[in-house]
Amino acid sequence: MANQHVLNNSLIITGSVSASAGFYGDGTGLTGITAVAEWDGSRNGDASITGSLIISGSSVNVDFINTTGVSGSFSGSFSGDGSELTNLSFSLPPNIVSGSGQISYTGITDIPANIVSSSAQFITLTNPFTGSFTGSFVGDGSGLTSLTLPSNLVSGSGQISYTGITNIPANIISSSAQFISLANPFTGSFTGSFTGDGSGLTGVTATATGEIFQTGSNTGAIKPNNLNFNSISSGQYSTVIGGNNATASADYATVLGGSCNKATQTYALAGGQRSTATGVGAIALGICNTTSGDNSVTIGGSGGTTLGNCSILLGGKGSIVSGSTAAIIGGGENIITATGISSAIIGGESNIISGRDSAIVGGISNYTAHTGSVVLGGTNISSSRDYQAVVQSLTVTGNTGDITGNYTGIIQLVNRDSTPSGSEAGMLMVSGSDSAPNLYFYTDGGWVKINP
Repeated sequence: MANQHVLNNSLIITGSVSASAGFYGDGTGLTGITAVAEWDGSRNGDASITGSLIISGSSVNVDFINTTGVSGSFSGSFSGDGSELTNLSFSLPPNIVSGSGQISYTGITDIPANIVSSSAQFITLTNPFTGSFTGSFVGDGSGLTSLTLPSNLVSGSGQISYTGITNIPANIISSSAQFISLANPFTGSFTGSFTGDGSGLTGVTATATGEIFQTGSNTGAIKPNNLNFNSISSGQYSTVIGGNNATASADYATVLGGSCNKATQTYALAGGQRSTATGVGAIALGICNTTSGDNSVTIGGSGGTTLGNCSILLGGKGSIVSGSTAAIIGGGENIITATGISSAIIGGESNIISGRDSAIVGGISNYTAHTGSVVLGGTNISSSRDYQAVVQSLTVTGNTGDITGNYTGIIQLVNRDSTPSGSEAGMLMVSGSDSAPNLYFYTDGGWVKINP
């Protein structure tokens, strides 16, 4: 080709070569090249720049792609959250944060004065804030110390935590405010009301105008708020409810209403008028009744007295139960003596039992001193031996037209194999074989057969 030379062997040139159209190849053998033209392209491999790297132009970005870090310094701006920037030294102008803005204290060492205003917050404090500030703060104030609170700060139903607050002025709490989390319990006095069970209150002297209040140092002792009648509840956990001139002087004792009633033994209960319970667990209710037996009861009526343990007197007037496990129900001035253990009188008047396991049912001035005997009605009759039933007049009624097998209106005497000893006149006896029994009547001359 014209103006072209093809060399198949090596060409070594010393000196310089100039070419108006450039050269071909990768230029690996070229040296002493001074480039003054602009270069557009990419570079693979390592490269270093000695001197300054100036990048200019509009809308120009410098991207470090897949790099592990950039060292050294630069001036200008950057994009991103700045989380990898270190050794920052800011000279911030005053008042750069306002409104509800926040500033993180981490890594910022030379913050000038007065840069935070309004409701701005300090968060993530690696070195807690010291010194003073004016304005308000956000949070529960648990980290604040040495606070001096102005008077009348808390009103309404507000609360204030006492922990860490050592110099609270007087009268800052009004209405229904509360002290909570008291590291140093409240001392002194206050007026108004409080909420809670009052378990921490001491030295309380109550003079309320309501129905009940505590007296003395006895736990749970209460009485009517009526000092004119001098009701006294001095036992531990004792109670007086209503009434006047009442006394509950034993532990767990109770007086229910009425006047001049007394419960003087543990677990005793009294009520009515001038009734007294002096036995353990005793109950005396009514007019002028007295129960001194343990676990015994006198209820209703008037002037009744129960002395025996585990005994009972119900109603009536002026009756006395002295035997243990005995009972009188109704009637007037009936008596069971101390030997009348487990005996009973039901109704009647002026009846007396001195034998155990016996009974009197009704009648007037009847008496039994024997064991297991019974007196039924009548007047001025009594038993003569143990296990005897005594009746002044006995009428057995029955319908004469009853069918066979109905035994109403019939008295049956049990057939005896032998005559009894100590027989008395007027006795009847059936004796003999079951197929041919005989009826006998006892007179001064002995037993007389009276059947044909």
